[in-house]
Amino acid sequence: MRISYDYDEFIQEIHEELADGVLALDDEIQILRGPSIGGYSPIVDWYYDHETMTSDYIDEHIDPSGDLLKVDAAWRQYNDDRPHLETMKVSDVLAEMMDRNRIL
Repeated sequence: MRISYDYDEFIQEIHEELADGVLALDDEIQILRGPSIGGYSPIVDWYYDHETMTSDYIDEHIDPSGDLLKVDAAWRQYNDDRPHLETMKVSDVLAEMMDRNRIL
């Protein structure tokens, strides 16, 4: 059985983060995999490492007095996904996506 995977958008996002200096190839990111299809669990989403996710969220959503300004949908989704996330190097994620990126 041949399965299609379209990773073009993820590959472009990560390349933009690399070009902007936000990520480096040896950095670690967190990936979320979907259900196994034909023995492979595809990458369905990715996040920065937990430390970056947490500090960015605090910077954007906690005021100087320590009060929470708002909890947004993206933060809720990250926390829902967090128990299922796998940490990988950016270079390994790109290699996997580029190897599997095909539309049949």
